[in-house]
Amino acid sequence: MAKNLEEVINANGNVVEMLRNSQLGAYVYPVVAPEFSNWRSEQWAWQHSAVLFDQSHHMVNLYIRGKDAHKLLSDTMINSSKGWSVNKAKQYVPTTPYGHVIGDGIIFWEEEQS
Repeated sequence: MAKNLEEVINANGNVVEMLRNSQLGAYVYPVVAPEFSNWRSEQWAWQHSAVLFDQSHHMVNLYIRGKDAHKLLSDTMINSSKGWSVNKAKQYVPTTPYGHVIGDGIIFWEEEQS
């Protein structure tokens, strides 16, 4: 049994063939529903269809409350907050004061703040 990646590559010669024809099956990530396809089917689907999938397992739930919550978000986002209101979601793309993108996420306005 190989002890590291280099030994696996040397033992199989062709990494692409090894991965395409693996008999191990898909790794089931603990918080993600298992998949029931293979690499070839997935590649075909990406080219010929659309994908709808849940990536929320790696996202944090952060609740921002208070009278300046909307101002905090709108002042730090590169995109517009125009039209954003209660019960609406929006993509949030925060930036540094110099305009460098920090990342992105989904924000949802749950209720009016007093």
